[in-house]
Amino acid sequence: MFGSNEKRVVWSAAFVVYAPLLAALLIVITVVTIGDLAERDRTLDGARRQLGMMVFMLADVYEHELDSGAVAGPPSMKGHKALLWRAQVQYPGASIWIESGASIVGALPPTDGSTDYLVAHEGRPGFVVNAALPKSDILADWQWRCAAQWGIVFAMSFGLWVLARALVRSMLEVELSNRSTLMAQELLALVCRLRSSTHDSAAPSPLPREFFPCSGDRHPLSR
Repeated sequence: MFGSNEKRVVWSAAFVVYAPLLAALLIVITVVTIGDLAERDRTLDGARRQLGMMVFMLADVYEHELDSGAVAGPPSMKGHKALLWRAQVQYPGASIWIESGASIVGALPPTDGSTDYLVAHEGRPGFVVNAALPKSDILADWQWRCAAQWGIVFAMSFGLWVLARALVRSMLEVELSNRSTLMAQELLALVCRLRSSTHDSAAPSPLPREFFPCSGDRHPLSR
């Protein structure tokens, strides 16, 4: 178990390494998320413009046929095969229909919720050209790009976490090694001081002054 000092060392090392890493990851995730949402909006706006242009061209062609007398009676899709084929090739899931009074020609309008579709209308005297396109078809490529992008982000995050963990362990080993060396040096100094004090206390005390008479006096023991 770690003591209080070791725990402080562990927390300080983890904070020094993991705090900048987490801050960088949060910045990267925020930037990637904002970029993905912006790209999603651009994709939907582009598809909305193309869908509106398509129904506008269909309405122009059909109106021209009505004015020239090429189309008589209820609306028909026969004169628009080229435009319809082009629209279906670009957006296979698109539903295109013409409403004229109570009659509807073409695909049936979607019934599973308008929020899941991009819908475009172009009204002319006597008829309305409509088109609906599932957002899932529009965003299919965007979803694949987002999945690949987030896979790269997660892989980089995992790699950075592994490197940070190894760095923290290395820092802890160095710090604990330095502390062990310092403790060993302090213990060695303490042992040296104890041995020095023990040696001083065991040494013979100096002889009294009377055993060292002044010059010219005879030693008491020599009498």
